[in-house]
Amino acid sequence: MHPTIIGTNVPSCLPLAILYHVSLLISMAMSRALFVVKGEERGFRDIKQNIQTERVTKRRDQRVPGIAPGFHEVAPTGTGASVKLLFFFAGTNIIIGPPPIVSLVNRGRKLRRSTKFLLAQFLWIVPYLFFANYLERALLTFRLLCYTEPDLLSVQRSVRMDTDRCLHYFFANHPALRQAHCLLNSPSEILLRPTLKRFDVNNRVLVVRSAPRHNTYRNYIRKSWKKEMEPDIPVIFVSGRDEYNDSDLRKESDEFDDILQLDFIDSYRNLTLKMMNIYRYFLDSTNISQIVVINDDTIVNATALKTTLREVQLQYQSSSYIVGKVSRGYPRLIFPWLPWYVSADEYPHRCYPPFVQGSSFVISASAARDILNRICDFPFIHLDDIMMGVVTNCLQIRNIHRSGFDHYIPNDFVVFHYQYSRYTAERLYKNLLNQKAISPKILKSNQIIISAL
Repeated sequence: MHPTIIGTNVPSCLPLAILYHVSLLISMAMSRALFVVKGEERGFRDIKQNIQTERVTKRRDQRVPGIAPGFHEVAPTGTGASVKLLFFFAGTNIIIGPPPIVSLVNRGRKLRRSTKFLLAQFLWIVPYLFFANYLERALLTFRLLCYTEPDLLSVQRSVRMDTDRCLHYFFANHPALRQAHCLLNSPSEILLRPTLKRFDVNNRVLVVRSAPRHNTYRNYIRKSWKKEMEPDIPVIFVSGRDEYNDSDLRKESDEFDDILQLDFIDSYRNLTLKMMNIYRYFLDSTNISQIVVINDDTIVNATALKTTLREVQLQYQSSSYIVGKVSRGYPRLIFPWLPWYVSADEYPHRCYPPFVQGSSFVISASAARDILNRICDFPFIHLDDIMMGVVTNCLQIRNIHRSGFDHYIPNDFVVFHYQYSRYTAERLYKNLLNQKAISPKILKSNQIIISAL
């Protein structure tokens, strides 16, 4: 197993540990815990002061308050007392945990309450919730169920090796297994296009997904890390149509020659359509081997990204792959007010297969071509990264995790993207200056950019 091919930045044993503790809490709520102490009289302080050893021995079948029937023998141990954890549940004595002798209790030392020990086992959750990604924090409870489905956790293999069988696994009862009127593999009209001569000597392109009205983000990128990427890697902004007016986008294209505009309404639900048109345009018009895709509200560490691209291409060569932040064990959200809501008609399972998060990733040309050729065989899911997770799983395209993608803390990143809310262009540029992710020359020449954004 290659060390970089992992499922997520959260250890897979974490949900299992939480599941164990939650089940233990439920057991505690349904029963009452008693400590039966074998030892001297001093060891009985936490149970009942009025329990007499002789009374327990003589009245074998009589229930004594605090002691379950059948546990009557009391044997002195001399220097301490051994403790046995007993659960009384529905009139049945159930011993949980290790053998009867668990630990030694010093003479004269008061026994600690079991709840304190139980709470101590959950102390690690506090720092995890503080440092974890906000989406992982919010979904932590729901993800427990997904970690019981091993077929949807592996990033090494698809749930079914045959594509048709894999499709049937994911959408066995789907009303329309194949899209009746699929527009995803039909080319959209190109309204604005960049000059293609820059791609003659490059085998990579960086695509920035942007909306027509996001000119402040595009200007921030042009005046900051875009200068670091070019001319090695051309940076192209891709947008759809605005519902009202996008005449300013044409003026912007005439000035900078770095915009590809396609004829469809630019919206969140059309992200998959946008990606298919991006793949088609660059596969048909250039000879590139890698496509880097990011959102416009990101910071790119140009040096780190160039290094990553070279390493990935050298390691995987011409194979089909998607590189980025791989997430697994994510549930289908059932709350319709959330933007990530997916209905059961759209996706019938409760959990998603592993997928590369869509805010930033690298895809090989062969993988993009395979996806483009088979995309209409799959029912439509409006979340583009989720749909790509299903498609790549069935087409056996490797999802490769690399640290540094989709970071929510601007430190040691390849691509920084804050998921909770959309950063303003001004805030992104300030973070870029603080992290010194661009060269000193550009820093010196752009000290007044913030006021212009």
